[in-house]
Amino acid sequence: MPELVTFALETRGELAIVFVSGPDHDANRAFASQFSVNFPVLTQPDQRVAADYKVRVTPFAFYLDAEGVVRARGVVNRKGQLIAMVTRGRYGNTQQLPVAELPTTDAGVTDAARGGD
Repeated sequence: MPELVTFALETRGELAIVFVSGPDHDANRAFASQFSVNFPVLTQPDQRVAADYKVRVTPFAFYLDAEGVVRARGVVNRKGQLIAMVTRGRYGNTQQLPVAELPTTDAGVTDAARGGD
């Protein structure tokens, strides 16, 4: 997680990062606080986001363009994997990766079912 926080800081203003997490809003707040997360964390009690994007494993990431079109996706266990996925999203998919899953401060934790904090 520290690598993702660092990546978010390095790409601030260039990329918007959202972490989609599990159903426990309080656990997500604690997680965001523990790691000093600097991007939004979305709580999904019904796993709706994961189902909509067909995510079955974590951590998984998507690169969406300015119009919201998914340009790249893949498992991202390390910063290097995240950088590679972003590069594929921006410049084209040079290598097909297996399907996997995606993922701030306390004020940034939201609940998908409630539509807000």
